[in-house]
Amino acid sequence: MNLKELITETNNILANNFNLNKLKKLYSNDIDCDLELNFDINKYTRNLVYKNDIFQIVIMCWPSKFESSIHNHNKSECLYKIIKGSLEEKIYSMHNNKIKLVNKIKLNEGHIGNINDDLGIHSVYNMLNTTCISLHLYIPAYTQTEIFEIDDNMNYKSKLIDLFFDN
Repeated sequence: MNLKELITETNNILANNFNLNKLKKLYSNDIDCDLELNFDINKYTRNLVYKNDIFQIVIMCWPSKFESSIHNHNKSECLYKIIKGSLEEKIYSMHNNKIKLVNKIKLNEGHIGNINDDLGIHSVYNMLNTTCISLHLYIPAYTQTEIFEIDDNMNYKSKLIDLFFDN
């Protein structure tokens, strides 16, 4: 399935109401990410594939040994698929101004998962010595996220940042 077909089918599913299981089935197909991607060896890059009022699709390129900040999804559902490589997702809960690690999930090539603010906040880490590519569907599209910094006692401070795209 190419990206144009993926966008059309995603639109069709979301036009009839949000159905996470139908989306996961759609995204379980082989997806040809047929576009030139921007890579950076110092940070992950966000390549915008498509955006409308209902959703956006982003391809992220992860350099070796890079970890994202702990962040939320600003009331957006995030469905993701690992296209190439492996990632580790760390899921956290927040309680009494503290953040607690509640789960670690290894995401191998082909893995499909989802995260939203009700499930927790998270960080994503490319633990390999090679790059990784992941495809992300956000419903609705979003342009800001809250990132969290923690101290040695797991107390946190947060700030809202604007999201940018590298293409």
